[in-house]
Amino acid sequence: MDGQRRTYRVYAPLAVDSGPPGALVVALHDASSNAETFREVTQFDRAAAAGNFVVVYPESMGITWNAGFCCGRAPEQGINDLGFLNGVIDEMLARYPIDPTRVYAIGASNGAIMAYHLACEVPERISGVAAVGGTMVMDGCRPGRPVAILAFHGTKDGHVPYHGGPTSGSPVPAPPQPTLMELWAQRNGCTQVPATETAGPVTTLTWAGCHEGTFVRLLSVEGGGHTWFSEEFDGPAGALDATQVITETFALSSP
Repeated sequence: MDGQRRTYRVYAPLAVDSGPPGALVVALHDASSNAETFREVTQFDRAAAAGNFVVVYPESMGITWNAGFCCGRAPEQGINDLGFLNGVIDEMLARYPIDPTRVYAIGASNGAIMAYHLACEVPERISGVAAVGGTMVMDGCRPGRPVAILAFHGTKDGHVPYHGGPTSGSPVPAPPQPTLMELWAQRNGCTQVPATETAGPVTTLTWAGCHEGTFVRLLSVEGGGHTWFSEEFDGPAGALDATQVITETFALSSP
């Protein structure tokens, strides 16, 4: 890619070739991490095996993704991560029986910021985004079609503040999470006020009545920090299983 060798890991269940076209998850690791670590933390291979869908873990150049306003050296050096991820999606569509209308970008932290960037820049390729501990600035984000948004955020996140402000790796202030979701609801043409549901430390806001059957949903974890949420962890970090919620919310499993 642009004269540089780019890599990714891919997991495709053996049964994926015998069924109808299924879903693709593009799993984007956080800053200072890598594809292998993200695979281990999220356990998306296990979810893909059970649900018969394909998951690909692209690797950034260095330690960050060039997600526009953030983060680190990638935007400073002009790394073409948008082109790289488009190429990864092309290869996955060519190699596996994937429904091109069921491609989902999920990520944590800087990877979540990159997932949002994909939704803004190539919404025709991305049906939904799942962002864990991510954010963005909406200036200039005018996607040509609605994209389903599923966000997870701890109220005590010390790197990407829940209540807004500068994020680690970028001096550009980002909006509070509820405000960001309101802006996505406007982009998706949602007509209903958000419904609220609370279960333990998790409060869920859901905007429905959106164009093309999309939605916007924010799961706020009271006391949660900057982490991938998993029931294997202690405290607020174990309040929910993000991988399970993503799999069920986007109906990733093949029939």
